[in-house]
Amino acid sequence: MDVEGSLRDGNRSDQTVEKRHRGKLYLLSEVSAWEDKGTGLVSIIAADEGKRLIVRDENSDVLLHDRPVLPNDDSYRLQGDGAAKSILVWEDVGLEKDCALSFQDAESAQEIFSELCGEKAKRLLPFPEVEHLPELARAFTFVL
Repeated sequence: MDVEGSLRDGNRSDQTVEKRHRGKLYLLSEVSAWEDKGTGLVSIIAADEGKRLIVRDENSDVLLHDRPVLPNDDSYRLQGDGAAKSILVWEDVGLEKDCALSFQDAESAQEIFSELCGEKAKRLLPFPEVEHLPELARAFTFVL
């Protein structure tokens, strides 16, 4: 579910959200179990100090996660079954926790991943769908 709009709170006036995607936030506990922190709308915002990864509760608009985007483009990884990689995972050094966002669909995960990782994300193959077959064929022909 994409939501167009902007995010405004009294602390920052420069936050503009282009798209938000529905996802469930998890943090890895001390006993290595994933703790559900809630379902919310995920977005990347530009702030004075750089990009931030924001998750707001989908019902109450309570802030579930607000952390700077990690500078290393290898920090974030997509996981999932086969081509349907709908889980974004990373280690947040500041929180000293492993984090995960599980999205409803792989496209939402890919969009957020692309915003977080920039050039690294562009090196990935597109989703295996009919409209992507020519691009996939070119990529595999180049490898052979």
